[in-house]
Amino acid sequence: SDVCSSDLIWIGSYFGGVDVLLDNSEQFTWLKPGENPQNISGMVAREMIEAEPGIFWIATEDGGLNCYNLKTNTFHVPYNLPDIGTNIHSVYFDEKTSNLWIGTFRKGLFVYNTKSGASRKFLSANGIDIYSVFDIMEYDENRILIASVQGLFCYDKSLNTFTRFSDDRLGKSFVYCLCSDNDGNLWAGTVYQGLFKIDMKTKKVTNWSKNNGKINDNYITSIFNDSNNKLWIGTNNNGLKYIDNPKKSDKIESVNSEMLLAKSTICGITEDSFGHIWISTSQGLFQYKRENNNFNYFSTENGLPTN
Repeated sequence: SDVCSSDLIWIGSYFGGVDVLLDNSEQFTWLKPGENPQNISGMVAREMIEAEPGIFWIATEDGGLNCYNLKTNTFHVPYNLPDIGTNIHSVYFDEKTSNLWIGTFRKGLFVYNTKSGASRKFLSANGIDIYSVFDIMEYDENRILIASVQGLFCYDKSLNTFTRFSDDRLGKSFVYCLCSDNDGNLWAGTVYQGLFKIDMKTKKVTNWSKNNGKINDNYITSIFNDSNNKLWIGTNNNGLKYIDNPKKSDKIESVNSEMLLAKSTICGITEDSFGHIWISTSQGLFQYKRENNNFNYFSTENGLPTN
Protein backbone atom coordinates (compact mmCIF):
# COMPACT_ATOMS: atom_id res chain seq x y z
CA SER A 1 0.00 0.00 0.00
CA ASP A 2 2.94 2.34 0.48
CA VAL A 3 6.67 2.60 -0.07
CA CYS A 4 9.03 4.97 1.72
CA SER A 5 12.74 5.59 1.63
CA SER A 6 15.22 6.46 4.35
CA ASP A 7 18.51 4.58 4.31
CA LEU A 8 16.33 1.51 3.84
CA ILE A 9 13.41 0.84 1.52
CA TRP A 10 10.21 0.13 3.46
CA ILE A 11 7.22 -1.46 1.76
CA GLY A 12 3.80 -1.65 3.33
CA SER A 13 1.42 -4.24 1.91
CA TYR A 14 -2.24 -5.10 2.04
CA PHE A 15 -2.61 -8.01 4.47
CA GLY A 16 1.11 -8.77 4.56
CA GLY A 17 2.52 -6.32 7.09
CA VAL A 18 5.79 -4.52 6.29
CA ASP A 19 8.93 -5.48 4.35
CA VAL A 20 12.38 -3.89 4.53
CA LEU A 21 15.00 -3.95 1.80
CA LEU A 22 18.47 -3.86 3.38
CA ASP A 23 21.61 -2.28 1.93
CA ASN A 24 20.31 -1.98 -1.64
CA SER A 25 20.23 -5.77 -1.91
CA GLU A 26 17.50 -7.72 -3.66
CA GLN A 27 16.28 -9.63 -0.61
CA PHE A 28 13.57 -8.32 1.72
CA THR A 29 13.09 -8.85 5.43
CA TRP A 30 9.45 -9.47 6.37
CA LEU A 31 8.15 -7.83 9.55
CA LYS A 32 5.15 -10.06 10.12
CA PRO A 33 1.80 -9.04 11.62
CA GLY A 34 1.04 -10.52 15.04
CA GLU A 35 0.71 -9.87 18.75
CA ASN A 36 4.32 -10.17 19.90
CA PRO A 37 6.72 -7.20 20.30
CA GLN A 38 8.52 -8.31 17.13
CA ASN A 39 5.25 -8.12 15.16
CA ILE A 40 3.42 -5.17 13.70
CA SER A 41 -0.16 -4.97 15.00
CA GLY A 42 -1.78 -4.45 11.59
CA MET A 43 -1.78 -6.34 8.30
CA VAL A 44 -2.55 -3.31 6.09
CA ALA A 45 0.31 -0.80 6.27
CA ARG A 46 -0.79 2.53 4.88
CA GLU A 47 2.09 4.99 5.45
CA MET A 48 5.53 5.04 7.11
CA ILE A 49 7.91 7.77 8.24
CA GLU A 50 11.26 7.87 10.05
CA ALA A 51 10.77 10.42 12.84
CA GLU A 52 14.30 10.10 14.18
CA PRO A 53 17.21 7.76 13.36
CA GLY A 54 15.99 4.19 13.67
CA ILE A 55 12.51 5.13 14.93
CA PHE A 56 9.70 4.56 12.43
CA TRP A 57 6.00 5.38 12.78
CA ILE A 58 3.72 3.18 10.71
CA ALA A 59 0.05 3.89 10.02
CA THR A 60 -2.06 0.80 9.45
CA GLU A 61 -5.66 0.57 8.32
CA ASP A 62 -6.51 -2.34 10.61
CA GLY A 63 -4.12 -2.21 13.58
CA GLY A 64 -3.79 1.46 14.45
CA LEU A 65 -0.52 3.33 14.87
CA ASN A 66 2.74 1.42 15.35
CA CYS A 67 6.19 2.62 16.40
CA TYR A 68 9.10 0.45 15.26
CA ASN A 69 12.56 0.55 16.84
CA LEU A 70 15.09 -0.68 14.29
CA LYS A 71 17.83 -1.25 16.88
CA THR A 72 15.73 -3.51 19.12
CA ASN A 73 13.58 -4.89 16.28
CA THR A 74 10.42 -4.26 18.32
CA PHE A 75 7.07 -2.56 17.82
CA HIS A 76 4.92 -0.73 20.32
CA VAL A 77 1.51 0.92 20.13
CA PRO A 78 1.02 4.27 21.94
CA TYR A 79 -1.79 3.36 24.33
CA ASN A 80 -2.25 6.95 25.54
CA LEU A 81 -4.16 7.66 22.32
CA PRO A 82 -7.32 5.69 23.07
CA ASP A 83 -9.59 7.61 20.67
CA ILE A 84 -7.41 7.17 17.63
CA GLY A 85 -9.02 3.96 16.42
CA THR A 86 -7.45 1.30 14.23
CA ASN A 87 -7.78 2.87 10.77
CA ILE A 88 -4.88 5.32 10.32
CA HIS A 89 -4.29 6.84 6.90
CA SER A 90 -1.50 9.39 7.28
CA VAL A 91 1.39 10.42 9.53
CA TYR A 92 3.72 13.43 9.47
CA PHE A 93 6.49 14.27 11.96
CA ASP A 94 7.45 17.85 12.84
CA GLU A 95 11.11 17.64 13.87
CA LYS A 96 11.18 21.09 15.47
CA THR A 97 8.33 20.37 17.90
CA SER A 98 8.50 16.55 18.07
CA ASN A 99 4.80 16.56 17.14
CA LEU A 100 3.48 13.58 15.23
CA TRP A 101 0.44 14.50 13.13
CA ILE A 102 -1.91 11.56 12.65
CA GLY A 103 -4.74 11.42 10.14
CA THR A 104 -7.45 8.85 10.80
CA PHE A 105 -10.48 7.55 8.99
CA ARG A 106 -13.58 9.06 10.63
CA LYS A 107 -11.85 9.60 14.00
CA GLY A 108 -10.35 13.02 13.34
CA LEU A 109 -6.90 14.57 13.21
CA PHE A 110 -4.51 14.04 16.12
CA VAL A 111 -1.30 15.78 17.19
CA TYR A 112 0.85 13.61 19.46
CA ASN A 113 4.06 14.83 21.08
CA THR A 114 6.50 11.92 21.02
CA LYS A 115 8.57 13.39 23.87
CA SER A 116 5.89 14.32 26.43
CA GLY A 117 3.08 12.02 25.35
CA ALA A 118 0.63 14.95 25.27
CA SER A 119 -1.97 14.91 22.50
CA ARG A 120 -4.66 17.02 20.86
CA LYS A 121 -7.62 15.91 18.80
CA PHE A 122 -9.38 17.87 16.04
CA LEU A 123 -12.76 16.80 14.70
CA SER A 124 -13.71 20.31 13.70
CA ALA A 125 -12.06 23.72 13.89
CA ASN A 126 -13.21 27.15 12.74
CA GLY A 127 -16.39 25.53 11.43
CA ILE A 128 -14.37 23.02 9.38
CA ASP A 129 -14.94 19.28 9.74
CA ILE A 130 -11.68 17.32 9.79
CA TYR A 131 -12.71 13.77 10.59
CA SER A 132 -11.16 11.75 7.72
CA VAL A 133 -7.58 12.74 6.78
CA PHE A 134 -5.69 11.01 3.95
CA ASP A 135 -2.45 13.00 3.70
CA ILE A 136 -0.49 15.54 5.74
CA MET A 137 2.51 17.57 4.62
CA GLU A 138 4.48 20.61 5.75
CA TYR A 139 4.56 23.30 3.10
CA ASP A 140 6.79 25.74 4.97
CA GLU A 141 7.86 26.49 8.55
CA ASN A 142 4.44 27.91 9.40
CA ARG A 143 1.95 25.96 7.29
CA ILE A 144 0.85 22.34 7.42
CA LEU A 145 -1.47 21.14 4.66
CA ILE A 146 -4.14 18.53 5.26
CA ALA A 147 -5.84 16.47 2.54
CA SER A 148 -9.16 15.03 3.61
CA VAL A 149 -12.49 13.68 2.47
CA GLN A 150 -13.86 17.13 3.32
CA GLY A 151 -11.33 19.05 1.20
CA LEU A 152 -7.90 20.70 1.40
CA PHE A 153 -7.06 22.65 4.57
CA CYS A 154 -4.16 24.70 5.83
CA TYR A 155 -3.09 24.83 9.46
CA ASP A 156 -1.30 28.04 10.49
CA LYS A 157 1.07 27.29 13.37
CA SER A 158 1.45 30.90 14.46
CA LEU A 159 -2.31 31.54 14.59
CA ASN A 160 -3.33 27.99 15.59
CA THR A 161 -6.10 28.10 13.00
CA PHE A 162 -7.39 25.96 10.12
CA THR A 163 -8.59 27.48 6.86
CA ARG A 164 -10.25 25.80 3.89
CA PHE A 165 -8.69 26.24 0.45
CA SER A 166 -10.71 28.87 -1.39
CA ASP A 167 -11.11 27.05 -4.72
CA ASP A 168 -14.15 24.76 -4.29
CA ARG A 169 -12.66 22.13 -6.58
CA LEU A 170 -10.13 21.55 -3.79
CA GLY A 171 -11.77 23.12 -0.77
CA LYS A 172 -14.79 20.84 -0.95
CA SER A 173 -13.47 17.79 -2.81
CA PHE A 174 -12.03 14.47 -1.63
CA VAL A 175 -8.31 15.28 -1.69
CA TYR A 176 -6.24 12.10 -1.50
CA CYS A 177 -2.54 13.03 -1.78
CA LEU A 178 -0.20 16.04 -1.72
CA CYS A 179 3.26 16.95 -2.99
CA SER A 180 5.35 20.11 -3.50
CA ASP A 181 7.88 20.64 -6.29
CA ASN A 182 11.21 22.44 -6.48
CA ASP A 183 9.51 25.68 -7.50
CA GLY A 184 7.22 25.79 -4.48
CA ASN A 185 4.08 24.69 -6.32
CA LEU A 186 1.62 22.48 -4.48
CA TRP A 187 0.28 19.40 -6.27
CA ALA A 188 -2.91 17.76 -5.08
CA GLY A 189 -4.46 14.50 -6.22
CA THR A 190 -8.18 14.00 -5.79
CA VAL A 191 -10.51 11.02 -6.01
CA TYR A 192 -13.05 12.56 -8.41
CA GLN A 193 -11.53 15.74 -9.91
CA GLY A 194 -8.10 14.62 -11.15
CA LEU A 195 -4.77 16.37 -10.56
CA PHE A 196 -4.28 19.99 -9.46
CA LYS A 197 -1.29 22.34 -9.38
CA ILE A 198 -1.53 25.35 -7.09
CA ASP A 199 0.86 28.27 -7.45
CA MET A 200 1.13 29.17 -3.77
CA LYS A 201 2.21 32.74 -4.57
CA THR A 202 -0.47 33.71 -7.09
CA LYS A 203 -3.04 31.07 -6.00
CA LYS A 204 -3.52 30.14 -9.66
CA VAL A 205 -5.00 26.64 -9.96
CA THR A 206 -4.38 24.32 -12.93
CA ASN A 207 -6.35 21.10 -13.36
CA TRP A 208 -5.76 17.87 -15.29
CA SER A 209 -8.86 15.66 -15.49
CA LYS A 210 -10.86 13.38 -17.75
CA ASN A 211 -13.26 16.28 -18.22
CA ASN A 212 -10.65 18.42 -19.99
CA GLY A 213 -8.93 15.45 -21.65
CA LYS A 214 -5.55 16.03 -19.99
CA ILE A 215 -5.45 12.73 -18.08
CA ASN A 216 -7.40 9.47 -18.42
CA ASP A 217 -8.10 8.90 -14.71
CA ASN A 218 -9.66 11.29 -12.20
CA TYR A 219 -8.56 9.19 -9.20
CA ILE A 220 -5.00 10.25 -8.30
CA THR A 221 -3.42 8.00 -5.67
CA SER A 222 0.18 9.22 -5.41
CA ILE A 223 2.36 12.18 -6.48
CA PHE A 224 6.15 12.35 -6.20
CA ASN A 225 8.68 14.97 -7.37
CA ASP A 226 12.06 13.30 -7.90
CA SER A 227 15.59 14.72 -7.68
CA ASN A 228 15.53 15.55 -11.42
CA ASN A 229 12.31 17.56 -10.94
CA LYS A 230 10.32 14.92 -12.79
CA LEU A 231 6.80 14.63 -11.43
CA TRP A 232 5.49 11.09 -11.06
CA ILE A 233 1.72 10.58 -10.85
CA GLY A 234 0.02 7.41 -9.72
CA THR A 235 -3.57 6.66 -10.68
CA ASN A 236 -6.14 4.22 -9.35
CA ASN A 237 -7.21 2.68 -12.65
CA ASN A 238 -4.70 3.61 -15.34
CA GLY A 239 -1.19 3.03 -14.10
CA LEU A 240 1.79 5.37 -13.76
CA LYS A 241 2.09 8.81 -15.38
CA TYR A 242 4.68 11.57 -15.36
CA ILE A 243 5.37 15.17 -16.33
CA ASP A 244 8.99 15.23 -17.50
CA ASN A 245 9.70 18.78 -16.37
CA PRO A 246 6.73 20.71 -14.92
CA LYS A 247 8.63 23.99 -15.31
CA LYS A 248 8.79 23.55 -19.11
CA SER A 249 5.68 21.50 -19.93
CA ASP A 250 2.34 20.54 -18.45
CA LYS A 251 1.82 17.48 -20.65
CA ILE A 252 1.18 14.23 -18.81
CA GLU A 253 2.74 11.12 -20.34
CA SER A 254 1.98 7.48 -19.55
CA VAL A 255 4.70 5.01 -18.62
CA ASN A 256 4.75 2.36 -21.31
CA SER A 257 6.17 -0.84 -19.90
CA GLU A 258 5.06 -4.41 -20.48
CA MET A 259 6.12 -5.16 -16.93
CA LEU A 260 4.27 -2.26 -15.28
CA LEU A 261 0.72 -2.89 -16.42
CA ALA A 262 -1.17 0.12 -17.74
CA LYS A 263 -4.29 -0.71 -15.73
CA SER A 264 -2.57 -1.30 -12.39
CA THR A 265 -3.31 0.77 -9.29
CA ILE A 266 -0.32 2.84 -8.12
CA CYS A 267 -0.12 2.89 -4.32
CA GLY A 268 3.15 4.67 -3.53
CA ILE A 269 6.18 6.29 -5.20
CA THR A 270 9.55 7.24 -3.70
CA GLU A 271 13.24 7.61 -4.58
CA ASP A 272 16.25 6.02 -2.90
CA SER A 273 19.72 7.47 -2.34
CA PHE A 274 20.91 5.94 -5.63
CA GLY A 275 18.30 7.86 -7.62
CA HIS A 276 16.17 4.79 -8.29
CA ILE A 277 12.40 5.24 -8.28
CA TRP A 278 10.33 2.69 -6.35
CA ILE A 279 6.68 2.12 -7.22
CA SER A 280 4.29 -0.04 -5.22
CA THR A 281 1.29 -1.24 -7.21
CA SER A 282 -1.64 -3.63 -7.17
CA GLN A 283 0.52 -5.90 -9.35
CA GLY A 284 3.59 -5.87 -7.09
CA LEU A 285 6.69 -3.76 -6.44
CA PHE A 286 8.80 -2.12 -9.15
CA GLN A 287 12.14 -0.33 -9.25
CA TYR A 288 12.89 2.12 -12.07
CA LYS A 289 16.51 2.80 -13.03
CA ARG A 290 16.71 5.96 -15.08
CA GLU A 291 20.26 5.24 -16.30
CA ASN A 292 19.00 2.40 -18.48
CA ASN A 293 15.27 3.26 -18.53
CA ASN A 294 14.53 -0.16 -17.10
CA PHE A 295 12.00 -1.53 -14.61
CA ASN A 296 12.84 -4.33 -12.18
CA TYR A 297 10.08 -6.41 -10.60
CA PHE A 298 10.14 -7.78 -7.06
CA SER A 299 7.99 -10.69 -5.95
CA THR A 300 7.66 -13.44 -3.34
CA GLU A 301 10.95 -14.84 -4.66
CA ASN A 302 12.67 -11.78 -3.18
CA GLY A 303 11.07 -12.26 0.23
CA LEU A 304 7.81 -10.35 -0.22
CA PRO A 305 4.82 -12.06 1.47
CA THR A 306 2.62 -11.36 -1.56
CA ASN A 307 3.00 -9.93 -5.03
